Amino acid sequence: MLVKCAFLITITPVAKPVDHHPSTQRYLHHFRGWLESLPGFKRIRPAAPSGIRYAGSLVDVFASFVSLDNQVDRAEAEVALDLLRHAFPEADHRWLARRLHRALANPQSPDRLTASLRKELNKDEIVSLGLQLYLLVIASHSAFRGQHAFTQVMESLGAKAVADAIFAEMNEELHSEPLPFDKITFSVDQDTDVMIPKRLAGYSFCSYRSQDIILIRNRGSHPIWVSGSSLEPGQILRLRPHQSIGLPDWTISSDDITFFLNASRTGHRQSSISP
Repeated sequence: MLVKCAFLITITPVAKPVDHHPSTQRYLHHFRGWLESLPGFKRIRPAAPSGIRYAGSLVDVFASFVSLDNQVDRAEAEVALDLLRHAFPEADHRWLARRLHRALANPQSPDRLTASLRKELNKDEIVSLGLQLYLLVIASHSAFRGQHAFTQVMESLGAKAVADAIFAEMNEELHSEPLPFDKITFSVDQDTDVMIPKRLAGYSFCSYRSQDIILIRNRGSHPIWVSGSSLEPGQILRLRPHQSIGLPDWTISSDDITFFLNASRTGHRQSSISP
């Protein structure tokens, strides 16, 4: 297999949303029961994760994003909690659930939240946060509303260019600037980053990485399998450690994905991994 390293992006401006943040109290009664049904939720309040200075602020940002349109969508809230669990694996999940519930009950303005968070996060951490927030965009029932919420949060973090780059990439638009995150493509095409066997024509996917966040986007015409779950064409999800991507008669592990991402970052050409 062959790894090539050439990345081009186009920064496409996204309309700036109107800042509005009404109360979401009346939407929470149905969601409260779901959170309280989580194992251990009603036990003694656990402590915040030690050593993570912005854990609480990040929970608040996720809650603000989810509730920005005056609605709390259960699917988005579940994605938010799942992302938080994996963002802070050392944190007590009961603390995360309680903090998310409290933040959803009293959501704050993204501008107010990100004013302090912007000082705590470095550039790479902001990019990583942007990729995670994008997963909330695609979990939203309203892609347009999700895009506005996403752009507002990222602009408040001083990272509008990162938001534009993420949307441009996910919409398959041409690129003219380096991406703020790592990217590799897998397909049978000669100009791809990693060539897969010719018999897998019609299968193609991209992998993106910022820090330890890895996303997989299916850009082919057939479903692919991620540790037993079907990823339909156009869909995107986060790849967890020890998960694998399955194509007919061919499997690539998360370690393999990391290997190729590292190779693309250094510019080295590789020809390993055989089906």
